[in-house]
Amino acid sequence: MVLFGRPSGWLDGRYVDVDNRAGARAATEHLLERGRRRVGTITGPQDTMAGLERLEGYLRALDGYGPDAGGPLVSPGDFSEESGVRGMRELLDRAPDLDAVFAANDPMAAGALGVLRARGRRVPADVALVGFDDSPVSRLTDPPLTTVHQPRWRWDAEWWSS
Repeated sequence: MVLFGRPSGWLDGRYVDVDNRAGARAATEHLLERGRRRVGTITGPQDTMAGLERLEGYLRALDGYGPDAGGPLVSPGDFSEESGVRGMRELLDRAPDLDAVFAANDPMAAGALGVLRARGRRVPADVALVGFDDSPVSRLTDPPLTTVHQPRWRWDAEWWSS
């Protein structure tokens, strides 16, 4: 048996996963390279490998930019849209000068987008926003989300017959 997604505590190599650290780091660096200096994150659940690794990637990107990056600004999430709403409210309350957010998945980014709009912040002019997973919700928001693509394979009859 091979699992998709690295299970917490299993390090025997019988899983397939994306590089969550590198994806989160690239997303955060994308924001920093475009001049954003107060970059917050809404994390995934910290009892999952994806949540832990995406937070680590965000932190590594900030470390790479040193004091110019403004230091970490972290709000916990659970991969739900509702936690994106809560996390975005918390980040804005703590850091009104926030100019970018990396959300650890697209539903949380969609929730964050609604809060930004309700508070009169324009995306991406005032606050840039990046999600993760390239899920269908990323194309349904206005504006469409910038997101880290997570490759998926087709497991259908056509694939099996080739």
